[in-house]
Amino acid sequence: MHDGTKNLDIRDIFNVPAISGNDNGIRVRIFIYLIFEAIKKVYESVVNAIFNGPFLSLEMEVASTIFIMPEIDRIVIYKTKFWQFGAINENEEIVAGIYGVYNSIFLD
Repeated sequence: MHDGTKNLDIRDIFNVPAISGNDNGIRVRIFIYLIFEAIKKVYESVVNAIFNGPFLSLEMEVASTIFIMPEIDRIVIYKTKFWQFGAINENEEIVAGIYGVYNSIFLD
């Protein structure tokens, strides 16, 4: 959600790591993780046999990174101020009722 207290510039959009290509490979690692999870759901026994085998001693560091979704910096949560209006008992079908709603919102 856009933070209204900060100005948004077009450069902010084009400098986003996913668009500019400067994401340090996070996008590729996320794709690898998602594809691995899809294959694992279909061929779970085969995947477990491959990754639990004794012959992966040197490649285990690389293989273990497939199991983990990459972490990225998270945006700080910004709570939007919200004012709840009470019931407005005006007939909005007539012009006087619409003016009554406006008076209730802006003047009362």
